Amino acid sequence: MKTSPRDNSKSPVIYCAVIFLVTFGIYWNSLQGDFIWDDRGLILDNTSYLGDWSNLVSTFTKPFFGTTPFYRPLLLVSFILDYQLWGLNAFGYHFSNVLLHALNGLMVYLLVFLLFKQRTFALIAGLLFVTHPIQTEAVAWISGRNDVLLTFFSLLTIICYLKWRNPQRTKGFSPYGGFLLCYCCVLLTKESGIIVPVLIVLVDYFFRNSLPHPADSRRKIYLPLMLISAIYIYVRIHLLGGTAQEVGWGNIFHTFPGVIITYAYYFKMLIVPVVQTASPSILPDGSFQGPVFIASLFLVGSLVGVTVACWNRFRELSFLILWLFVALLPVSGIIPLPVPALEHRLYLASVCFSMVIPL
Repeated sequence: MKTSPRDNSKSPVIYCAVIFLVTFGIYWNSLQGDFIWDDRGLILDNTSYLGDWSNLVSTFTKPFFGTTPFYRPLLLVSFILDYQLWGLNAFGYHFSNVLLHALNGLMVYLLVFLLFKQRTFALIAGLLFVTHPIQTEAVAWISGRNDVLLTFFSLLTIICYLKWRNPQRTKGFSPYGGFLLCYCCVLLTKESGIIVPVLIVLVDYFFRNSLPHPADSRRKIYLPLMLISAIYIYVRIHLLGGTAQEVGWGNIFHTFPGVIITYAYYFKMLIVPVVQTASPSILPDGSFQGPVFIASLFLVGSLVGVTVACWNRFRELSFLILWLFVALLPVSGIIPLPVPALEHRLYLASVCFSMVIPL
């Protein structure tokens, strides 16, 4: 992709302001929303917990979710801070969600600029990300913040990685230290963040010709990520103890149709986001002969075919499709989930989709 000097001479502050204003313009009405669904169990029923400042530390050592196998301390930290600022005024919690969504739009803008070196392209991608209808559940639902936070730290991790690969590093800031710290924050936000190192591998492979290689770069990147991931898994198992969920992989032959149908549903919602619902009717019954599976297999297979066909000729498109597959892998049903599909799980995957149209 060619870079236009005239395009890149424009002030990035203007582009960032546009993304910020558009985000709040679209989601302004959501600030009038109330606490619904899981918000009651997480916030309204736990005011004594959220009102105690000491729990800012205990969230990291004592799982809050009872018998539910979740270890998500940074989500709880955000709710504690909200409660201290806003009490039980739902406006403040919604404001935090919209603010985080706007910041993610800026992160998408910065990520695209670092990869493709074009500010107008980056602006369009950032605007598509914040305006895509599929983001509604993650942003307008207070408890959907988990995926918004996860994406914020995931994008920040990759951006710090790219900054570290840039020989013209920012004075007074350690991109490498920020890279490792942000990945720790990813894991402390949501379990599915453990796939972020795979996204970094994709960036490293597909943009290897445009990114400088510091000495011992791979050793300094992948070994620390593996170590941090191992420590996280150990700590999570240790803290959850008997509450850790038994992961039933089941029969792969039986699981495969459900994974394909789930992937196809998510792809369809990105491309044609109509009939959005908080309760998608995904019924992976394990059948290889049903029309839903056959149609889903055709859609998923077509994307795989495009990825292979573009591998050498249009590498950027292959990169973006693989990002989509990888980001959705933890929620694809390969590990059985009580609810097969939910729209807010698309939030991180939609980052790549926002780049496809302008690309």
